[in-house]
Amino acid sequence: MFKKWFVLLLAVCLMIPTAAGAAYGESAKDSANISMLLPDGTPLMKDGTAWITYTRLPFDKIPVPMGEDLEQIAGTSEYGFGVARSGELAMWDQKGYRSIAGQNNVKQVGEGYWLTKEGTIYHLVNDAPQAVKGFEGIAVFDGQSGIVGGITQSGTVLYHNRSYTPEPVTLGQVPDPSNIRKMKVAGDYTAVLYQDGRIILFSTLRINGSTTYLSQTLFQDGADISFGKEQKLLFAKKDGTVWSAKLDVFTQTFETSPVSGINGVRQIVGIGGTKSFFAQMSDGTWIEYENGQKYDVPVPSITAVTFKVANAKPKVGSTITPSVEFQYGSGEKHKVPANLVTLSIDKPHLLKATGNGTYKVLGVGEINLTIEAAGKMQSVKVVSGLGKPLQNAKQEKGITYLPLKPVFEALGGSVQYQASSKTFNIVVGTTEISVKTGSKQAKINGKTVNMKGAPIQNKGETLVSSDLLASALGAKLKWDSKKQQMTVTLGSAQFIVKGEQKKGQSTSSGGNSSGKSKMSAVPASGSMAGWKLLKGHEYEKSLRIYFQYKNGILKTKTEDIRKVDLNKKVTWVDDYGYKHTNTVREIYTLLFSLSNQYTSDWLHKKFGKLYEDWLLTSLVDAGRIVEQYLQETGQMPSYTPNVTLTPEAEFEYE
Repeated sequence: MFKKWFVLLLAVCLMIPTAAGAAYGESAKDSANISMLLPDGTPLMKDGTAWITYTRLPFDKIPVPMGEDLEQIAGTSEYGFGVARSGELAMWDQKGYRSIAGQNNVKQVGEGYWLTKEGTIYHLVNDAPQAVKGFEGIAVFDGQSGIVGGITQSGTVLYHNRSYTPEPVTLGQVPDPSNIRKMKVAGDYTAVLYQDGRIILFSTLRINGSTTYLSQTLFQDGADISFGKEQKLLFAKKDGTVWSAKLDVFTQTFETSPVSGINGVRQIVGIGGTKSFFAQMSDGTWIEYENGQKYDVPVPSITAVTFKVANAKPKVGSTITPSVEFQYGSGEKHKVPANLVTLSIDKPHLLKATGNGTYKVLGVGEINLTIEAAGKMQSVKVVSGLGKPLQNAKQEKGITYLPLKPVFEALGGSVQYQASSKTFNIVVGTTEISVKTGSKQAKINGKTVNMKGAPIQNKGETLVSSDLLASALGAKLKWDSKKQQMTVTLGSAQFIVKGEQKKGQSTSSGGNSSGKSKMSAVPASGSMAGWKLLKGHEYEKSLRIYFQYKNGILKTKTEDIRKVDLNKKVTWVDDYGYKHTNTVREIYTLLFSLSNQYTSDWLHKKFGKLYEDWLLTSLVDAGRIVEQYLQETGQMPSYTPNVTLTPEAEFEYE
């Protein structure tokens, strides 16, 4: 039950944008900014964005502008393709809007298909592009509802309805394929429009046993073509009138008739299953025509964008979920899933989209996220950090060394070692660094710099002079000799690298330098026989901490001894205002998934004492507490570095 409501809470379903503009109160005069319409009303604007309408609980229709610099779109609001002026292919579906990798030479898109500039038609099979068999050397094509048609560069008209035949059939031959402006297919028909206005209509049916397919030139002054109800061809003439054509099986000819009550039409888009159609008028605006009545086509607009991140200070390895809200021209406000809008990241090596609207934190640093929609832009800053300090910093001869691989990986970088040249090749964002063992010289983006010391080895790990971080990344460095740790700061972000503690100094700030511990251990009993129970620690009234320490290996377990009714039902309200009732056990599971996405303040405000109780059991570092006890009682060694500096010494590197 818990999983079901949580999935429903986050689910986003796609819906057809019927009358979307009317719901948002935008002016119909803005329809002059529509470049083209799909049969379900999805518009492509002249600025290159397509307005895809989504439905979210509780079934609110949300028009969302997607894409940028799109030249064509095809399909529906639920599933479609678009091609940018650059030739790059994009698509949208229930997963959101995204580009198709490797498809950047696209000429034309259809419903479920696309044509490359090389003349090959493709479609997706198991999410992978696959060429459509029999369609090569294509000059122009159309795809609709499992039907695909194409005209080759030599003028052969091909048609394939996979419900009827396994292979494409040849309908006939047409002249001047390079002068064809548009091709449309629907059911049993294929229509061709030339630049000069010629309209040729093919029937895919063979009449009275004929071995050839029927074709006919309808007019010489056509302006646009489309298919409507009952597979009737709709076409606009250059004089602005609208006509329809359909096969008469008795005369074996195509009969044409004018559509009354409308003229001045420039483009036409049939609406399947109805007698209505969309039309672009001579003034550039769009209307919907139905049985002699004309209705404006309104267009949504966005007046403001609000962009937030609940947890603006996440830890590396956690995920964040941006929150996006649009204010429309009507004044209505709606939250929109972040994966449905264009979101740019200035440092992609620190943050990566997971594909479901969340982003995983890859490294420590400042990250600027920017969202842009309908010409509106807003940015937020995320400052990421580490959950725990890194280890193995070392001072030697006045130089502070840091572990090379852990430090650069903590910064979202990659480290590769080339054994033949004994060189570490490091990449952090756009910065490339090369460090060679035994050499004080390093290369930063090809430029040679001198480090204070050559790399050294400590505990089997390569350490690098810390001033390399300042030279390569502009980091600020501060060594605290009292705590034996280095603080690395990049803008507002920072992390700590700890060194070995001095003799008599505990790894915990609450250590006992006398070597006597306030804690003790007794043999555990019952199901924990063979373990030891730690006594005298700060969480003793809430948790039992058990441990085993043998041959240098430490194991710990905790037991919550508070009286918590995990089956107690709790009612809480989500960010959308919906009430949910769940058991304490279910809430604890939810908190585990949300703890990396939201701040402690947000979780505390939402769940109160439940969050405090969960926090205690989940975040107490039992291993650290037991380790402190073992070191204080001499059962575990405390390492002492070779440092001769005074306790008050501090070093800063700019």
